[in-house]
Amino acid sequence: MPKVEISEASLITTDPNVVSCDLADGVALLDLRSSTYYSTNPVGAYVWTLLSEPQPVSRICDAVSDQYEVDAAQCLRDVTALLQGLAEADLVKVSDAPSS
Repeated sequence: MPKVEISEASLITTDPNVVSCDLADGVALLDLRSSTYYSTNPVGAYVWTLLSEPQPVSRICDAVSDQYEVDAAQCLRDVTALLQGLAEADLVKVSDAPSS
């Protein structure tokens, strides 16, 4: 599968074929198409919660930086890597943010 291009302006949406369940230290994700389970750590769970509505990467990074007091550049790298993995597993959809 080709690598999905993600930028700060990309709009991230959860796939409707994925259900989630909170765990003590993260979240479990189930892809209903493949019956494959995935799990995240607490930061991944926080990002998944933010995705209850479509979000641009920049807004996700702002929220994560505020919540975890992490450097903005490091946060962007880490959040982009997480979203990249979720996109490659077809758990989220990535699109260009609409023009304002």
